Amino acid sequence: RESTITSFGCKNLPIGRRIFDRTTEKYVCERTGLLSEPTGIIVTPSHGQPTVVKSLRLYTHNNCPKCDAVDYIVEGRVDQSSPWIIIAQGDFDWKDSVLGRNDRGKPVSSTFESGDEDLEFEEVPFSSNVQAFLEYRLTFPTTRQAGYTYLMFAELELPGWII
Repeated sequence: RESTITSFGCKNLPIGRRIFDRTTEKYVCERTGLLSEPTGIIVTPSHGQPTVVKSLRLYTHNNCPKCDAVDYIVEGRVDQSSPWIIIAQGDFDWKDSVLGRNDRGKPVSSTFESGDEDLEFEEVPFSSNVQAFLEYRLTFPTTRQAGYTYLMFAELELPGWII
């Protein structure tokens, strides 16, 4: 069974499985006419058990640096009727400098401890997070070129522990 991935703030219906497919195949969210709405994804892991997320890794896609997310909000909740609780929010370190690009379709070989050192990615640690959740919402409020109509990335990872 695959994890459930729901995009929000996208005009198109992005292919959610590309977010966690262990490759650098591109995830694209078109935001034409939706720039005033939040943009992101909701993830319900397939295992159905509470998890404690310890970091966020975002791998660059093959082109369009102006489409990169430059900030994030990571939230969790224990079930679909519970309110969202903020785990972390802030700017990616790459906000003021552009990372290299990853070719499309390359395998991502990472572990809990580290991202794939052969690829370009940004990692934000949540070392103090101890809260367990069943569902996560990731919002990407701003792209590198503010007001740009596309948000793109190659792969997203939420390393953590199953409780």
